[in-house]
Order: sequence, then structure tokens, then C-alpha cells
Amino acid sequence: MWRRLLVLTLVTSMTVGPQVRADICGQSFPHMGTFRRKLKRAPIGSHVVLKLTSGQELEGSLEAIDAEAVTLGLLEGPGSQRRVPHERVAKVKVLNRMSYRAAGRPNGKMARRAVHNLGVGRHVMAEEATGIVSRGHIQEISESYFALKLDGSSELRLVSYDHVLQVRENHAVWALLGIGIVLLIYWLKGGFGQSGIISLSPDSAPEGGPGFTLTVRGHGFKSASVVRWDGKDRPTTFISDKELQAVIFDRDVWSAMEVEVTVATNGEVTYEAVFLVFRHED
Repeated sequence: MWRRLLVLTLVTSMTVGPQVRADICGQSFPHMGTFRRKLKRAPIGSHVVLKLTSGQELEGSLEAIDAEAVTLGLLEGPGSQRRVPHERVAKVKVLNRMSYRAAGRPNGKMARRAVHNLGVGRHVMAEEATGIVSRGHIQEISESYFALKLDGSSELRLVSYDHVLQVRENHAVWALLGIGIVLLIYWLKGGFGQSGIISLSPDSAPEGGPGFTLTVRGHGFKSASVVRWDGKDRPTTFISDKELQAVIFDRDVWSAMEVEVTVATNGEVTYEAVFLVFRHED
């Protein structure tokens, strides 16, 4: 057993050690194969972050790559480029950025990249340097502008990348849509509080009269729902989630009074309705 542990320790120190020094300490260049595999995931124009062996981080769009260096269009300082030799790169991070916010002047290149990543059909918020804020779905994406179909309108607004201060997905719309769907499902399942009584039929009877079938209409009724007459359960037939029928006995209408009618579902009592047992006038 101890021999196996010794071998495992040696193998681990030989394979893991250099990678930890390269990625964390940033003092040695990562293996060229790993570097090239990273860059294969980053076609020209991709948004990347390069961590240099000095510890500095450069963020921007990948402009070119050759056998000796990487050329980066820097995020800060639109129009400026930086050529970085491979041996100075300690780590590469590829960002699929779906939002953009200008750090000062608008950067059309980075805005275009964000819009391309968002794609046609996405609901976004776009703020322009003129102060105009537009919300709508992306209808068209070109090399110099993108078209928004504005909310609540059939109008299309053409937005130039060079004038965009920020663009991002409008998460509020998805949040509201999600909340609406959840509330709808909750309502369909009768989840908004207790079931409610809308009407009784009949809603009155003469004292001393015969028993009868009471129809209770409302919402949120279930097969386990029971009609209660003055707090006492009565034989109940479930018709639908909007209707119940209960047997009311002769003794229930012996004397004139106002009777509280409720519906209980698994012990939970609904809003009440009032049934009137009235006295005959000779």
C-alpha cells in the first residue's frame, strides 16, 4: 500500500505542480497545446481576457493570432491594439459576453460583439450616447447597426454600434413572464387562498319544510370538499371545481334562522355564505 502511495505522490508532483505554478503564480507560460486549444474556442473577434506573466490583465477583442504573438483590440481606449508575445501570456479566458457597457466613449466593436452574442429575437435594453433608451426585440443584426422592434409598437429603431453606451438583455421581462406563468399555474391549481362560495341554490327555504338538495357554486372545490351546514358536515357530491351538491335534512329547517354554509377541504374552511330559513306568515 505504501508503495502505491509513494508512486501516486511522485506522479502528482510531476503533473500537477507545473500547472499550479503556471496558472496561479503566473511565472511560466502554459503548455502551447493548451494555449492553442483555448484559442480554437476563440475565433477572431471573440471577447477574451489575457492574464500576463507580470500579473496584468488585458481585456478586449481578439484581432489576430500568429506563431509569435496575439493581437488584442483593447476594451479601454477604443481603436488601440496591443500585440502580446506568446511567452508573456500566463492564462487565456474566453468570454461569451452578452452585455456591454462603455467605459467612457462608446466602443462600437465591443457593442457589436455583445449584440451578435445576444442574437436575433432577444429582448434587450439599449442606451445610446444621445440619452435615448430603447427596449424591444432584436429584429436584425448587421455589421454597422442592429434593428429593434420597440415594445408596444410596430416601429423599428436602427441603433448604430458606435453610438451605444450599453446594451444588455432585459431580464425584467423574463422575470415578469416567469412570475406570470407561476401565478397562472398556481391559480389553475386553486392555490390563491381558500376556495370561495359565489352562490347557493336555493338560498332560502320555509321553516318546517322538507329536506332538499343544496347546490353550492364557487371556485377551487376539490373531490375532498364537504359542505357544512351550521358547522356540521352534510353528504356532499363533487360535480366540478366550481360546483358541489349537498343533502340538507328535514331537521335542518325545523325552525326559522340564518344558517352559515361553508365548504371544508381537508379541514380547511372557506368563506361563508348565509342560507335563510324563513317563518311562514299566516
